[in-house]
Amino acid sequence: MNEPANQHYNAKMFQKRFTDEKGRLYFYDKRFPERGVRSSTPKKRFVKRHLHTQYLDNGEKDFSVEHGLSRLESEANEVIEKIVQKAHSGKVPYLTSQEKETFDKFLYFQWKRVPELLNERLPDHEVDKVILDGIERHRADGEELAAELQNIENNPHTMDRIRHNLRAMVIGDSGEESLRYLAETGLRVIATYDLNDSFIIGSRPTLELRLPDESPDSELSFLLLPLAPDVAVQPYLSYLFKGHVELTIESSDFIWEVNKAIMAQSKVIAGRSRELIASLTDDTKSCNRKTSAQSNRIVGPGGRIYFR
Repeated sequence: MNEPANQHYNAKMFQKRFTDEKGRLYFYDKRFPERGVRSSTPKKRFVKRHLHTQYLDNGEKDFSVEHGLSRLESEANEVIEKIVQKAHSGKVPYLTSQEKETFDKFLYFQWKRVPELLNERLPDHEVDKVILDGIERHRADGEELAAELQNIENNPHTMDRIRHNLRAMVIGDSGEESLRYLAETGLRVIATYDLNDSFIIGSRPTLELRLPDESPDSELSFLLLPLAPDVAVQPYLSYLFKGHVELTIESSDFIWEVNKAIMAQSKVIAGRSRELIASLTDDTKSCNRKTSAQSNRIVGPGGRIYFR
């Protein structure tokens, strides 16, 4: 049986598009600034042991979430390659309904599977409350609890296991409501032909960008995800028809804005050159750019890109 212990939250096929000609990624970890910019490979980056694994009561491991994500990555890789290659040729990458559905799933799972988002949306204290409330409901209903749950407050190992399993379940959840929303959107492919700058990826690579008049508590947001050093994608509410795909050419400044936003929300960033990553960690250079790291250019109704 295949038991993949090292599980990537940024898919390897996704990372490979950001490597140099030798297949290397240059990365910077904000938790260890003294180490500077280092090089690595997609196999060793953005990976965590048993991130998607669920631990069963009998001691066995359930790899169904990891296997499901691997199948999705294989299917999505062909669609992403089509998008990137068409954008390189300056052509609109028209997608079939099946290709759009596959890409929507990839975008959705790539957004939600990263540990930093999970820890933000599901902090330990909230997960623990869900666990303890569930146990209390079982007790109130007179149901017999497993021995390890009888005194779970004093059993940190069991609490850790259940907490981990809940997060793995969230990662594997089909997300039907979110996918229904994405199915109604068009897709903007953002390309740049300026070779001086490139998009990066981060340990939290997908940007959530809100419209200026949205409430901070609004669930509606627009996602932006770089797919290659010179290609990014962004769903938007199209007034033409759902699934509409269009191509937009953007400048070096736009790439810089996106990179700074990805860096701001990520603990680790990576890209195709040491100089690129070093430039993003240099506050002086950041301040000298024309654009502000605090501003986000987003897509609003009708597909219009503008600054917030």
